Amino acid sequence: MNTVKGIIKVFIIFLILINVMFLNKSFAVTDILESGKDFLQDGEPIGSVINETQLQETSSDLYKILLSIAICVSVIIGAILGFQFILGSAEGKAKVSEALIPYIIGCVVVFGAFTIWKIAVDIGNHSEDTIGQEQEVEQQK
Repeated sequence: MNTVKGIIKVFIIFLILINVMFLNKSFAVTDILESGKDFLQDGEPIGSVINETQLQETSSDLYKILLSIAICVSVIIGAILGFQFILGSAEGKAKVSEALIPYIIGCVVVFGAFTIWKIAVDIGNHSEDTIGQEQEVEQQK
């Protein structure tokens, strides 16, 4: 029994010596605080990454281009369906009448999407202008 206790004591002393020999670097409180400040400064924004005016211009240009394409496509398809209806036989007129429902639904969906897009952009711009005016009033105080 004494030999087991002796072996355990030697093993504990051996572990303590290993821990003492391979101590980790200890940091002082000031080093920890400085590291924390450096970390926080790295996380602070440098500035606005997004150029808001350029984003608004791009969105407006994209809206105009896509709306123009949608109008052209809908007018061309509508004209084709109209010519087919005028020049077609009774059977052709029935096919054109069947094609009108998807055409009308497509026009409603496309132009509804453009309307929602325009409303969302206008609401966003209005709220941005309101926030900007509030910030200017606070800065003047």
